[in-house]
Amino acid sequence: MKEVHKADQIKMILALTLGNCTTLAALEGVESDDLQGYMVDMGERLRIEIQADPERAANKLSKAKERYRFVG
Repeated sequence: MKEVHKADQIKMILALTLGNCTTLAALEGVESDDLQGYMVDMGERLRIEIQADPERAANKLSKAKERYRFVG
């Protein structure tokens, strides 16, 4: 279990998520003018992945919740 400041952890994970999605967009040939729409579509793609295997998604969420203890 890691002790972390919740706001700092959220900020870091959001930055990593944005970086990963931007890299995926580049790999998929998205142009900069289409990036915002791509990010909206990415949300739908993630929803579909969760819907395809909700048990796995719930398990991952549970494990993630157990991984941290927030301080401050």
